[in-house]
Amino acid sequence: MLAALKTVATAHSTTIAAIAVKWVLSQQNVGAVIFGSRDSSHLDSILPSALSMKLTEEDLSTIGAVLQARSYYHVHVLTRKCVA
Repeated sequence: MLAALKTVATAHSTTIAAIAVKWVLSQQNVGAVIFGSRDSSHLDSILPSALSMKLTEEDLSTIGAVLQARSYYHVHVLTRKCVA
């Protein structure tokens, strides 16, 4: 997951955190994001980038593919281990 986010972040010259915030905001029916920060300097580096960038369809597909693969793993593989 981090590798996919890093690839997208590098393409936009921003941070993984900014990409994560923007991705959440790009989801249907999401109007806000709550996230933690060690200090206000992190907010200064994340928010302007996250709010001004536009994720491309390729970016969304890259992130979506990783999420779909992780979802499959959690639902199918881990469920089998818990039931066995």
